[in-house]
Amino acid sequence: MNKKPLEIDVFKLFSSQGRATPNAVALAVLGIDPYTAVKDIPEEYSEHINKLRSAIVNNVNAIRPLQDTRTNTAVDSDIVFGAAYPCMCILEGVTPEIITSRIEQALNNIYTEHRKNDEWKTYIKAFGGYSLQGKSTSAHFSPKAVKPAINTLSK
Repeated sequence: MNKKPLEIDVFKLFSSQGRATPNAVALAVLGIDPYTAVKDIPEEYSEHINKLRSAIVNNVNAIRPLQDTRTNTAVDSDIVFGAAYPCMCILEGVTPEIITSRIEQALNNIYTEHRKNDEWKTYIKAFGGYSLQGKSTSAHFSPKAVKPAINTLSK
């Protein structure tokens, strides 16, 4: 009996986790296996990964200032994926579709969870500044509607 080796879609597996690190999300945004060890990151991606990790960590820390998140700190996946939204927009066409969908789902989850007390605005502002917050309304939040705002922030 000749069994075919089991193949796991690492992006699908990763996007279903309840917690994730900024490092793993940065790798996934670039289309690199999020379970790749830092020492195994291809050298040509190192500088980009460092910049993405820094941006994601800064966004997470903007809403969790007392917790000092680091690149390998596991964080609620909605928060860390949401924090990667500006990175995904800048890298349009590079990020795997399942990761793009997960990032957009994270923003929707944050909106749904925090809409009653308008706390969602704090998250959206941290993830994209006043421009991103201004493109969304308390009546409805759509990451696709605010994507142009992120693109203008990246220029």
